[in-house]
Amino acid sequence: MLSILSLVTAQVSVEDSFQLMEVPDGCKKRVVATEPLVRDPVSFTISDRGELLVCESARQEQGVEDNRSSSWWLMDDLKLQTLEDRMAMYEKWAGKRDGGMAYYSRWDDRLSRLVDSDGDGVFETRTEFGPGFNEPLDGTMAGVLDLGGDVWVTNIPHLWRLRDADGDGVAEEREIMHTGFGIRTALRGHDMHGLVLGPDGRLYWSIGDRGYNLIDGEGNEHVSPHTGAAFRCELDGSGLEVFHHGLRNPQELAFDDYGNLFTGDNNSDGGDQARLVYLVEGGETGWDMCYQTLEGENRRGPWNQEGIWKPRHDGQPAWTLPPMMNYTSGPSGMVMYPGHGLPDRYQDHMFLCDFRGSNTSSRIVSFAVEPDGAGYRVVDEHVFIDSVLATDFEFGYDGRMFVLDWGWGWGSKDAGRIGIIALDGCIKHAHGTVVIVDVPHSDNPDRQIFVELQLPPWVGFKLPCCVLFSVQIQVSRKIGSPRMVRGALSCEALG
Repeated sequence: MLSILSLVTAQVSVEDSFQLMEVPDGCKKRVVATEPLVRDPVSFTISDRGELLVCESARQEQGVEDNRSSSWWLMDDLKLQTLEDRMAMYEKWAGKRDGGMAYYSRWDDRLSRLVDSDGDGVFETRTEFGPGFNEPLDGTMAGVLDLGGDVWVTNIPHLWRLRDADGDGVAEEREIMHTGFGIRTALRGHDMHGLVLGPDGRLYWSIGDRGYNLIDGEGNEHVSPHTGAAFRCELDGSGLEVFHHGLRNPQELAFDDYGNLFTGDNNSDGGDQARLVYLVEGGETGWDMCYQTLEGENRRGPWNQEGIWKPRHDGQPAWTLPPMMNYTSGPSGMVMYPGHGLPDRYQDHMFLCDFRGSNTSSRIVSFAVEPDGAGYRVVDEHVFIDSVLATDFEFGYDGRMFVLDWGWGWGSKDAGRIGIIALDGCIKHAHGTVVIVDVPHSDNPDRQIFVELQLPPWVGFKLPCCVLFSVQIQVSRKIGSPRMVRGALSCEALG
């Protein structure tokens, strides 16, 4: 027990973390990037060119605060309704900080870009694609998604779109697409994250119970400063909607092969358990940030007293949707299996990082879901990779699995690693080109969906000005209908 606890706060070397990580039988592991190229990694995405875009946070308890360590302002925090209110609270209590208000901008979060310049599978080149996110109201940079050169970033209080027009690895353009997220301080890590492209061609993302209060481009108000939610909007920023409400801290979102949306939501350390949640459009999960402060006989209020966090039971409140299952303790990065790179068992499976603060107690789990009445039940849940402090997990275009390793502990420390996991014989880097193709949505010809295709190496990066392939794709969000196409596609060359 002592050795396990020591890993919570003690430094863990690259070699030790690599040795601790247990991968599935038949797979090999390899470290492809370490500090100082990777520093405090929270989440990442793989660009269309095979580069890694990594969200890094140096502001944990160094600008991004937590009510548990700043208890003096708790009653003020519970009253906040706007971003201006939170700034006024910071200014009121500035004397508690080393350097006053300057404390909040001493460190920064940034988006780094890692490149494998020589094609050997190891990333050796770094640029700061988006540096300097350190305004007092800024939260943790915790979500990134590259869509054809439009790099979307979530960092309270804004949803950003970044562009690198000249290809030098640094974004010259930064545009705020929406603002008004993160009204309260709440708990550290309950930020905005989970960026994913939906099968309807819209952008989806999530926020923890730091809440929101914003007016969208059409003049609609979206106000809920005391709980978390999942959102969506068009790729031009229009049509903002609250997709699901009442979440506590949904770190990342994943669509299954039928277009249904899922997340892992964290527990409140109050006797409840973390949950796997099916996110129904317009649904309500029942969490309120104010419950976090309730202790004693009424610990966490109705969240515990009425068992809102439990799967369906006889006393379930009618106004909330229960989770599918209580599973993991620190749900973080989440991804749906794209269909290539693993044995057939993993068709229809999702992968979820279980971040618990130490290598030996953290892991990456896998599970699938099956229809159960109007919802779903979880099947085949099991540990996929053990003893790794992973914040995020992604599949590369060539089937390799990328693991983002925080290093050790909970705070920022200028350390981090990235490893790859692959079936034996597939550990070498594979080259390819990704193209984004628009095809009409089967239910609505006016809406476009986006399909990422990996072209084989012999196609090359520059494409001739003619159609190379004809692709038949069926997309539907109805249970039991043809699933979305993922991974390899059957394509017919046209010449």
